[in-house]
Parts: sequence; C-alpha cells; structure tokens
Amino acid sequence: FAEGLNNVPVQRNWRTNILGKILTGDIQFNITIDPVYDGDINVEDNWSDGYSYEETTDTYHVYTAEGMIAVATLLGKANGESIESDIVLESDIDLKGAKTMGNSFAPIGSTGERDDRNRLICKPFKGTFDGQGHAIKNLYQSGWDMGYEWGQYGSLGLFAELEGATVKNLVIEGVEAQVEGGDISFVAGSATGVCVFENITIKDSKI
Repeated sequence: FAEGLNNVPVQRNWRTNILGKILTGDIQFNITIDPVYDGDINVEDNWSDGYSYEETTDTYHVYTAEGMIAVATLLGKANGESIESDIVLESDIDLKGAKTMGNSFAPIGSTGERDDRNRLICKPFKGTFDGQGHAIKNLYQSGWDMGYEWGQYGSLGLFAELEGATVKNLVIEGVEAQVEGGDISFVAGSATGVCVFENITIKDSKI
C-alpha cells in the first residue's frame, strides 16, 4: 500500500478476503460500495456448466463450449417468441465436434421444434452478443441436419435470425456451413430491423 496500491476493485460477494502483510504497520482501509452496485446483486452460479447468469442485467457469461451449448439450449427453450437476453464471451469457444442437431451445432435461438413443413423453428435474437475479442471456432452446420432441403427454406449461421440486435468484438474462425435452400451467413442467416455489426473478423472459414 505504501507503494501506491489503492482503489482496488473487489467483487461484492458473500465474503471478500484481503490477504497480505497488513499487521506489520498502521494501515487504514476505507471501503466504499459503488452506488450502481447497491442493493441485491444476484449472479446464478453455473460454473460447472461453463456459464454464469447475471439476473439484474439478463446477461449470460459463457466460458466453455459446454457453456455455449447450454446457453443456446436454454434460450431456445425459454418462454417467449424472441430472445432479448445478452451474451458475453469470457474466453475462446471451440465448438469442434459440438452437436446439438444431427452432426451440427444448431443456430442460437433454435427451439428444437419443427413447423408443419418440417423446418426448424428459431427465435429471433434481439439482444447484444459481445465476443470481447474472443473467437467462436470450428462451428459446423449443415442445412440437411436442420431439415432445410430444397423448398424447406430456413436460415443458418451462429444465429438463425437477428432482429434489432448487436453483434460485436467477435472472431469467427474455422467455421463451415452449408445449405441447399435457405439464407446462410457466418453471423446470421437473417437480420431485420436496425442491427449493428461491429469489429467482426472472419478467419479460415467457408460457406
């Protein structure tokens, strides 16, 4: 502390420990709580599942491929006709071998259900997806796994459909996707409303 260690941010939690040789001299601690964090801050701990959920901001923090699969599944099966939650990547996510439908990783928003034409039903994503500079790697998608044969029109991508959404600070690497009849893109097969795409890099990927 004598060398300038001050204004140290710590997470408000059940317990915070400050460790060090603090009993060898006169040191005064002034602890303040930022007003923005006043009140109950509840974070659902699903670390074993590779993600955590921040209820106050309706934000999913994803740490692993298993977490990405879990969050995509949760959002697809949640109540409502659209997805308004935010998603933040906390590390690179390698989806090599990740299969949620056939041999493919289904787009985020897919419900797993099908319409009367046997097409995969997907909810539009309306939130913010912030990669924080991290990468989605080795995602594989085939329209045949989704039931998108010729005439069975649908959308493929990390998301099937965006609606007034933001996708930013993301690297897409080693992604492969194919479809016989439908819209396809690395980020989203369909985008409606005012969508924002910011600081997105595509590497070694093919459609």
